[in-house]
Amino acid sequence: MAHTPILYPFEFGTLMGGSQHSLLDLIGRLDPGRYRAVVVGPPAGEMLASATARGAVTLSAGSGAAWVFNPRRLPRTLRDASTAVFRIARAIEPHGIRLIHTNNIPSFLYSVAARRLTGADVPVIWHDRGFGQYPTVLCRMVRQIMNGRSPSHLICTTSGCAQLWIRRGVDPSRISVIYNGIETERFIPIPARDAKAGLRLNGQRPLIGMVARMSRGKGHAVLLRALARVREQHPEAMGLLVGDCGPTADDAVYQRELRDLSTQLGLSDHVIWAGAVPNARIPAFLAACDVVVNPSFMEPFGRVIAEAMLMAKPVIATRAGGAPELLEEGISGYLTEPGDDGALSARIAALLENPARAAAVGHAASARARSMFALADTTFKVEQLYARLLGTEVGSPRKCA
Repeated sequence: MAHTPILYPFEFGTLMGGSQHSLLDLIGRLDPGRYRAVVVGPPAGEMLASATARGAVTLSAGSGAAWVFNPRRLPRTLRDASTAVFRIARAIEPHGIRLIHTNNIPSFLYSVAARRLTGADVPVIWHDRGFGQYPTVLCRMVRQIMNGRSPSHLICTTSGCAQLWIRRGVDPSRISVIYNGIETERFIPIPARDAKAGLRLNGQRPLIGMVARMSRGKGHAVLLRALARVREQHPEAMGLLVGDCGPTADDAVYQRELRDLSTQLGLSDHVIWAGAVPNARIPAFLAACDVVVNPSFMEPFGRVIAEAMLMAKPVIATRAGGAPELLEEGISGYLTEPGDDGALSARIAALLENPARAAAVGHAASARARSMFALADTTFKVEQLYARLLGTEVGSPRKCA
């Protein structure tokens, strides 16, 4: 059987967040007897190398770390957009591309433009990993493209996101809901005390963890204020912040502000700033936490929420984006309002005071996550969608190795 080439354009080479890891994991799990991944993106950073390691053919485009999409810097935006569109277009015929699967809205729009430029009627999938949080003009463009004659399809990572696009007028038949897949076998729960010992941390001190890049919308400041409140009742409690600066200049400013806030709150000796951690080590850091917090003001899916659930951790997230669909309130996790450090601190304190309850919630979370986010299931659903758009057949689900 001939391999069907699928093109995956990435507009970032250095940003390695949850959406990037999710698509890379998918590429690595595709049926090698049916599909061949071709990845195109900026040469700087680790994205192309990571795709190569997963068996993809990689093509570089541009000279930097990103195809910039910033209307306020129009000349650079037009230059980078043109570079991306022409590189995608030049990949379609030589590599026999039958379908394009894009991860974010710039690469989706570039791919649609490349399709029109070449006249190739290949289906273009957009994987919305941003919960529809885009300017009105872009949302209208998406609706027009999705409802047009050319074959296009929208994958949403939650039902809530899908309903949002349906309310915006996108044809429901052009939308599929597929949860992000995770290599569940990498996330094996171990006692927090053992994990702390492995990281050379004090096993006697409760650890409140957060894993996220240092970007303002992630809500680190909310956690710091909540931690200061928690320590009034539990002075032994510690915070653990895992993540490096995001890609914007404001992210570096935000990181400095967080350090200053930590000092103002008297937390200088009570927060561990772990910085950037390789993706392979994330399970160890999650395992060391007694409670995992995701106080983001908008978390489209929340891959780290799912990963913490897999590690049998009680998770506290916000009612914004995908978290309400991932967690069952009071059963497999807890939800608070974005920005409410008082409610967050109260929930953390309650879990620290009732370890049995925390363990029960973590156990329920792990079972739920393993039933919802297995990478083999996600990959099979994506391959089913590929087959439908290509008019081919797909075999039975394959288990993860």
